[in-house]
Amino acid sequence: MTPEAAQPRHTAGQRVRRAHLSEAANGYDEFAPVGWIKRSGASVGDVLRAWHDGRLATVPAGKAWDVVQLPVEAGSEALRQLKSTDAQLGPILSTPDGFLVLVAVGTAADWNLPSVTVHGDGSTLRIPHPVMSGPYEHDGRAWATVPPRDDRDVLTDADALYGAYVSAAALLGIEGALG
Repeated sequence: MTPEAAQPRHTAGQRVRRAHLSEAANGYDEFAPVGWIKRSGASVGDVLRAWHDGRLATVPAGKAWDVVQLPVEAGSEALRQLKSTDAQLGPILSTPDGFLVLVAVGTAADWNLPSVTVHGDGSTLRIPHPVMSGPYEHDGRAWATVPPRDDRDVLTDADALYGAYVSAAALLGIEGALG
């Protein structure tokens, strides 16, 4: 086998994503939040391999955190309100459909809010590398608030998020805003 034959073949899209990841990682001190990945129940090796290959990684919800899916407009306003109160924000993923906010397991399970979905045990989340924030995105996903670089377990307070979302939905005139 020639040395070239032993090299993995990458598509043009994979090469672009890996270059984008490399550019985004410039200056990123602690490259992977391994403790956060372990707590999710995902295989650290699988997650790191996906990121290395320029793919989104899949991690399960319902073990270390649940995921609250907010629509774009009301979610943006709710997060703006939380930031204005200096509320502690955990990892928040921005997607073309809105925001995915990580909260403590079970704390949002009984929510009945318009256009909000709560994903718990049995659900998965497709995530880009933590350097994909700010101007960088991967397949339409970017971290609005990145996972902690150290081993802290930081999540957004579900009660604060609920209040901010109800306020945002009412402000925007969304039917059923009081849940």
